[in-house]
Formats: sequence, C-alpha cells, structure tokens
Amino acid sequence: MNIPNISVIMSVYNGAKYLREAVESILNQTFSDFEFIIINDGSTDDTEKIIAEFGDKRIVRLKNEKNIGLVKSLNLGLKIARGEFIARMDADDISNPERFEKQIKYFERHPETGVLGTNINHIDSRGNFIAVLEQPATHYPIFWKMLFDCAIIHPTVMMKRDVVMETGGYDPRFIHTEDTELWSRLIFSTRFANLQEILHSRRLHGKSIMNTQSKTQYHFSVKIRKQLFEKLLEREVPEATAEWFSRLGKSLTNNQIKEIISILLELYGKFIKKNDIDGQTEITLREDLAFRIMLISQSNRKLLLKKTIWHLKKVIPASLRHKLKTSTIGKYLTG
Repeated sequence: MNIPNISVIMSVYNGAKYLREAVESILNQTFSDFEFIIINDGSTDDTEKIIAEFGDKRIVRLKNEKNIGLVKSLNLGLKIARGEFIARMDADDISNPERFEKQIKYFERHPETGVLGTNINHIDSRGNFIAVLEQPATHYPIFWKMLFDCAIIHPTVMMKRDVVMETGGYDPRFIHTEDTELWSRLIFSTRFANLQEILHSRRLHGKSIMNTQSKTQYHFSVKIRKQLFEKLLEREVPEATAEWFSRLGKSLTNNQIKEIISILLELYGKFIKKNDIDGQTEITLREDLAFRIMLISQSNRKLLLKKTIWHLKKVIPASLRHKLKTSTIGKYLTG
C-alpha cells in the first residue's frame, strides 16, 4: 500500500448539516496524494449515512461507539496517520481546492517550517461571507501574537507529523483549546508560518464551538497564556495578571494597568533578546507593542467615562450630561 503524502484528520459529532460540503471540499483538492481520516465521534444524526455515501478509496473511516470528544478523536487520528504531513479539517468548514497544493509547495521551499496555516473567510450558516481574518505571515510575528491571541487557525493547518508526535500530540486536558495549547509547545521547537492567501472558509453558526464553548475557551486560554509568559520570562506570573490581557479596552484599575505595561515591556525585552530577529520584523513588533500599550491605557474606567462624555457634550444638553455622569452606569464607571 502506497504511503500518502498527507493525512487529513477530521472528527465529526452530529455534523450532518454541513458535513457533505466539508468532505467534498477535501476530495476535490488539486493535490490528490492524501488519505482522509474521518472520525465519527458517536454521532446520533445522519453523519454515518453521509460518510457512507462517499466511495473514495482515500477515505479512512473510524467510528467511536460513544462520543469521546474532539481532542481524543484527533489523537486517534494521529495514531493511525501515515502521511509525512498532517492536515486538519473541521466538519462544518470549506477548504479552497488549491489549499493542499499551495501548502505543500510552501513546505518544499521552506523545509525549516513545521506548522503552516492560511488566512480565512468567515462565513455564516448559509455560506454567506462575513469577514476576512488575516494572520501574521512569518514565525516571530506569529510567536509574538500567540502570547496574547490566536495567531494560527486550527482547521487551516498543515504540519509535519514527526514534529507533532515528538510533543505527544494534543493534550486532552485543554478542552476546546487543544490547538492553542499544542501551538504553545510547538512554537519552541519548530517554525510557524501563515500563507497570506484565503484558502479556507470557517463557518460561524449557533452550534459552533466558538459560540457554545466561549467560556471554556476563555478559561483555558488564560492558563496557556500564563504558561507562555512564564516560559519566556523564566519566572512565575499570577494567573490574574495573565487574565487582564483579555480585558484590554474594558475595565482595569490604574495599578493593574501599570502592572500589565510592566509585564508587556518585560516580555518584549526578553522576546527580542532571546530570538534572532531582523530589523524589519523588529519594527513590526515595536508597532504592535505600541498598539497594545495604547489599548492598555484605554482600560481605565474613569478615562472611558471622560472620553464618552467628551464625545457627547457637543450633542446633548448640560443637564443630560450631568444625569449621565450621576446615573448608576456613571457611578459604576467612576467607582
């Protein structure tokens, strides 16, 4: 049996509504040397029936008798994957036909790269365009952004199988943030990149994980950020401090703002010192640093109220401005 170049791994749980379109977008890739591992994770809808409709010999079918969750299912896929590269796919998304071809060509030109994503479209439940999501192109801007936010999008990723397996695969403790946690380990052992082309469409709908599991994602994202901070700074960082970075532009005390700026400057200094960063990349990182400091400076509640009243004072009477300032909302902002 020939060994495929790519192993595509997709887990699906009660995803019949969008599954057929997702599968077809993989089978119609212009690069065809792959196996397509589809894991039915204990679905109770028509998922199994739809999978059975496809007679393509590249499909490898796995079926969990009961639902065990995405992370464990992905690790099952990794165990049987034979390809040099692992490509991810979600059962409600759509991949551009040239996605694999362009990713493989990039790996050929950049053998030092271990993880490669792409830019994406966000679409709604009917496939209508919502917005474009762009990510940094090269390793160090991706690494820097990863300290604070998502910098590489899981269902767009193609990665070297050996690199992933050396780290032990996905950590089942990080439910709904398994990708972010994996990147937080791989970023220290391999190079990351994002193709600056839109090669994938991620569907946002009422039952998507982003909508149904946002609190869980937030909780674990803070833990991952804390671990990254501590690894880079080589000292302990309180979880509350790591959590403040998720509230920029909302509500922080002056002392919290001072501490965040101090941490941010320390992170930047360590990041520049520990990595071999070229001049243009350093300029890009400095610009991002300045932007983040600006966001932090806007996180003071009193400052937010002053800005709001300043913008409104030309269009509302003084008496109404006074009522706004002395209202329950105003007292909360200035409390």
